[in-house]
Amino acid sequence: MKNTVVYIDYNFEDSKYKNRPENGNAYYTYGFGSLYARQFKKGNPNWEVQCWKADKYAKSDSAIDVDGVKHIVFPAIKIPRAGFFSNSLMKHAKQHLSKNPRTVFNVSSFDHLLHYQISKLGNRCPVFVQHHGESPAKHKLKTATGIKNLYWKVWEFIESKAFSRTEMLYLLDGDAANYLPIEKNKFKVRTTGVDAELFSPTDKLAAKELLRLKPELSYLIFIGRLNASKRADMLIDVFQRLQKEIPSIGLIIGGCQESDPLYTKAKNAGAVITGMIPQNEVSLWLSAADVYSLPLLDTAHEFGGIGMLPVQAMLCKTPAVGSTIKCFPENKRNEIGIFTQTEDELYEAIKSILMKKRVFPNTRETALNQYAWSSIVLKTAEDYVVALDLKCRD
Repeated sequence: MKNTVVYIDYNFEDSKYKNRPENGNAYYTYGFGSLYARQFKKGNPNWEVQCWKADKYAKSDSAIDVDGVKHIVFPAIKIPRAGFFSNSLMKHAKQHLSKNPRTVFNVSSFDHLLHYQISKLGNRCPVFVQHHGESPAKHKLKTATGIKNLYWKVWEFIESKAFSRTEMLYLLDGDAANYLPIEKNKFKVRTTGVDAELFSPTDKLAAKELLRLKPELSYLIFIGRLNASKRADMLIDVFQRLQKEIPSIGLIIGGCQESDPLYTKAKNAGAVITGMIPQNEVSLWLSAADVYSLPLLDTAHEFGGIGMLPVQAMLCKTPAVGSTIKCFPENKRNEIGIFTQTEDELYEAIKSILMKKRVFPNTRETALNQYAWSSIVLKTAEDYVVALDLKCRD
C-alpha cells in the first residue's frame, strides 16, 4: 500500500498575498504547506503527496495538480485569533483515510484550530506539526493580563488536547518546547529548507558593481521591516559606532518601507536603503555584503529559529551574526557566524569579521549540510515511515 502525506495549510485573508482564484496556480501553491509538499515530492517521488488549504472565501472544494502534488482548497470559517475551521476538509480527511490508511498529516502551525481539528484523527493516523515561530500559549501567559490572560488559558487547554494526539512536532527553536505540553521524544528541531540554486554566491566585487555599490566599502546587510521585532535599531547604532573606527564601512537595509518606524533613523545614518527585493535578486545583495545581521528577536518572536535570511546569506558565502545563531547546531556554529545577544557583543563580532580576525570560508557547505531541502525531506520521510509502521501495527 502506498504511503501518503497530506500537508495542511490555510490561505491568508489579506489580498496582497497570492491566494485568490485570479492568481491561477498560486491560489493553491502559495504558502508553506505547498512549498513543503512540492519539495517532499521532489525528494520522495514514490510517495503520494497532497496539500489541503482552508479558505474563508472559497464557496466549494476545488483541486489542481502542480509538480506532482494534488492541491485542494476547502471552504472554511475564520474565527478571530483562533484560525480556520473547515467541516468540508475534515469530512474529506475521514473519507481519504478510509481508502488510504497509510497517511500522515502535517499541519503548518500548532497555534491554529486546524491543528486541533486534524489532531482528532491522531488515533487513526500519525499527525505531525511544523512550527513557524509562533509562541506557545504558556509563554504568552507570562505577560498576558485581563481578557488576554483568560484567552491564553483557554488556548493552553486547546494546545494540550491537540498535542496529546500529535505524533511529532518540528520546532524552529528547541527552547519553545519548555512551554509546550509535549514529551522530549515527541519533538525535533527542524526548519524549512533553502534553495541551493536560487541562493548561490556571486563574486563580491562583481555583485557590488551590478548593484552600483561602492567597491571600496565593506557592507553590513539587514533585510526586513525596520521595526522593533528584529532590533534593526541595534544594528544601526553599531554601524554608527563602527564608522568611527572603520571609515570604509557601509550598511544595506532591504525590504523596508518609508512608513517603517526606523526608516528615518536608517536614512540619517547613511544606510543604502532599498525597498522590496525580488527573490531572484536577493542572493546578489547577500553576496555583495561582508556580514549579515539579525541582531535580536523581541519577546513576541522569541522562538523564530535561525531565520531563513541568515541561512541564505551563508549560502552566498556571507557569515551571519546575531541572537538567532544559537539555533544552528553548536558543534558547527563557529563555521557560519557569531552568536551575539547584546549591542556590545554585536559590535565586537562585526568588528572582528571586518578586520579579518574571524574568517568563515565554508559557510555555504556547512549551511547546506544542515538546511538543504534534499536532506530535510529524506529525514522527514524516515520519521513518517516509522510513525506509520507503529500506527498501522497498533
